[in-house]
Amino acid sequence: MIEIRYTITPAEYQEANSLLMKNSGRRRKLIYSFVTWLGPLLGALMVAFAVIVSAWAQPDYTSGFVLLVCGLYFLSLPWLHHRMMRRRHRMQRLSTEIILTAGNEGIQIQRANGEAETRYRWPAFQKQVESRAMFALFPNMLLFLPIPKRAMTEQQQQELRALIAAHLPGSSSPPAAQPALS
Repeated sequence: MIEIRYTITPAEYQEANSLLMKNSGRRRKLIYSFVTWLGPLLGALMVAFAVIVSAWAQPDYTSGFVLLVCGLYFLSLPWLHHRMMRRRHRMQRLSTEIILTAGNEGIQIQRANGEAETRYRWPAFQKQVESRAMFALFPNMLLFLPIPKRAMTEQQQQELRALIAAHLPGSSSPPAAQPALS
């Protein structure tokens, strides 16, 4: 049985969300790619094209203005996504201390102040991903349970890996480490 006490930082919450998006279906991967890098790339091209169109169109600047506004919106997508993740982190009050207990039966998560308690049996988890900074368990492909490694000793990390490997299908070997987001 492992007991871990931790809080989730906004950066860790965002990393767990990106792990969820990268390990979901094609549609969610596409949306995540568009928000993080494809949209801003398209936005930069639209802004550049808006400047060119505005320079050539003497009497009517409407098309250049529309391209500029759309381009600026696409350029701001990563910032808007980051802001949404911070808002979700705040709404879920993840800065409250969490006590996670993992054993052969499953995982129990409770807030240290006693406000909430959740129990998962191992079959409830569909997938897990391990990055350099955290373990992320997915009860379904809409929810994630981030467990930061900074809150665990090396022995606890090994015990958690062993529990995951024993109880989750397809987890017999440690997953490939994914780079942590900064």
